[in-house]
Amino acid sequence: MRKGFVFWIVFVLIGALTVVGGKFTLTPSVAHSAAPAMSPACQALNNPAYDSGAAYLGGVLPGSLEIWAGETIVVEAVGGESGATRIQLLFDGAEVASRDFPGALVYSVPQTQTVLIGWTVDESGAYWTVGCFANPQPCSVQLTVDAVVGRFTQDTPLYWTPDKLLEPRLSLSAGKTAWVLGQNEAGDYYQIMWVCQLLWVPVDTIGPNVGDPVWQGAPLPTGVVQ
Repeated sequence: MRKGFVFWIVFVLIGALTVVGGKFTLTPSVAHSAAPAMSPACQALNNPAYDSGAAYLGGVLPGSLEIWAGETIVVEAVGGESGATRIQLLFDGAEVASRDFPGALVYSVPQTQTVLIGWTVDESGAYWTVGCFANPQPCSVQLTVDAVVGRFTQDTPLYWTPDKLLEPRLSLSAGKTAWVLGQNEAGDYYQIMWVCQLLWVPVDTIGPNVGDPVWQGAPLPTGVVQ
């Protein structure tokens, strides 16, 4: 069991925990004003109390809150003396995304849901920057009838069209999820929706969302899309 999970129940009770020199101190969980277009969870994630001036193992929002589809959570963890190797984003205590430490973990919320949102590293502690960004306008992307949410099996660069990398380059880490709409004619790229943009990824980089209670490993669509 990873050490981050040992503190999960404590986080639920106190909102966030700061680790300083081996001693535990509470960080505030005061509501932070944000644009009204953001969901309650997105507003709460922008609480400046979570942007640490001291290293801590991880934090959690104070209670289950609604977060909207298309919003983007960013948790950045750094720390030169930390023994951490992984950064995790947790929904109701279960990992929904992770990446190597140090760095910024970016997660696009695939569907509106009410969850307890937390973040942690697997060892020691880290200096955190936590935030959430709303989709700037209503999403106009039309999903195909057989679209499903898939999960990336490896760190994956995004392409704006098959064989042409997105510039500036952007990669999604293993464990992230995205809507999969179909394949190109050659069958070597999937078209995905990422933050309401249609992009492409190689077919061997994303697979069924196994273990998810909604998608239950549903097979990815094979229909040809443009």
